[in-house]
Amino acid sequence: MNYYSSVSTEMSYLSQFYTEAELDSYAKGNDDKIQQLYAKTQPKKVSIASLKGNSFTTNTVLVSSPDGWVPVTDCIEKTKNEMYICTFASGKRIEASHDHLYQKTDGTWHYTKDLVNGDEILSSNGNKSDTIISLVQYNKDTKVYDLSVNHNNHRYYTDTICSHNSGKSLFMQNLAVNWAMQGMNGCYLTLELSEGLCAMRMDSMMTNTSSKEIFRDIDNVEMKVKLAGKKAGHLRIKYMPAQSTVNDIRAYMKELEIQTGKKPDFLCVDYLDLLMPVSAKVSPNDLFVKDKYVSEELRNLAKELDIIFVTASQLNRCLKLDTVIEANGKKIQIKDVQVGDYLTSNEGPVQVHEVLPITKQHVFKITTKSGKEIVCSPKHKFPTTNGISTLDSGLKVGDKLQSLRSRDK
Repeated sequence: MNYYSSVSTEMSYLSQFYTEAELDSYAKGNDDKIQQLYAKTQPKKVSIASLKGNSFTTNTVLVSSPDGWVPVTDCIEKTKNEMYICTFASGKRIEASHDHLYQKTDGTWHYTKDLVNGDEILSSNGNKSDTIISLVQYNKDTKVYDLSVNHNNHRYYTDTICSHNSGKSLFMQNLAVNWAMQGMNGCYLTLELSEGLCAMRMDSMMTNTSSKEIFRDIDNVEMKVKLAGKKAGHLRIKYMPAQSTVNDIRAYMKELEIQTGKKPDFLCVDYLDLLMPVSAKVSPNDLFVKDKYVSEELRNLAKELDIIFVTASQLNRCLKLDTVIEANGKKIQIKDVQVGDYLTSNEGPVQVHEVLPITKQHVFKITTKSGKEIVCSPKHKFPTTNGISTLDSGLKVGDKLQSLRSRDK
């Protein structure tokens, strides 16, 4: 298209968003139209909260990322209490929740709570990195916003700093919709997001309609959902408050079967960390013990109901790769553990259901009175005579650790 030679800079920029055919069809050789489109598509800084409720049709909102401009598919509002103010050497200052993910220059992802001064974070500035110089924690209920982007790397720049998009709830909602569309009956149980927000997202998935357009064209969307529902199974969305128990879920699932006359085929629980165990009195702060009991109770419920079950959790990967553990009656390194292995514990054999990706963290060496050495992150949880403790929460010399045959010091 030589007739655009006088606006070659503008054409090069616009080629990030449009094909040559699309630009030619729009401008038809008119340089002024190319310049107008160039001016219209210049990036601008906006607050992430301003994207909530936007119309995320194909490529209508793009956000900068290490992978170029990527389409935004959703903007989710949540309330978090454990917050951090992260200040960078460039002067950037970002407030984020404890479980917000940043990408380091080595490609690994880390929660805000696991970062330390001096960490190098991937950035869009000239040096392609920015250094953390201050982390300040505060506890206050705060509205936070996550973007979901349509790219395999699931990342975008937050004021030049590389962040990870949300996805746990969307992934589980997508599973529920797909199973329902296959004719299966089930329940999506949410302990975090409202029933209305979950329903809106699922309607969007079923009808290929953007979130904002659902309310603008509610009659048409309703008709599409009803048409899709003729061949679909029965899907119920239910909100339960945080700190509910597996008994609450069991009672509701029985009530749902009586109400609908249909045996459920699947259950999605979003998410495990917000439940409390029935079988033991555990402090909500003893996350390792609490989640262990809840996981076992959920597994037993799935067997009892004979259903497909899925949940999500936020877990720490804390031990050095050559840490020796007992699996299937043999001593092996933790890096060699496989799904299905049985690990030795104080409660007897426990089976491995998932092996998570390896991440890099700052580590410390702990030496016990018996001479054992443990290399772990400051977030690793140890059962002690005074409950669960970590280096971050005050584990100190002289504390007694629980061991397989005795208590170690």
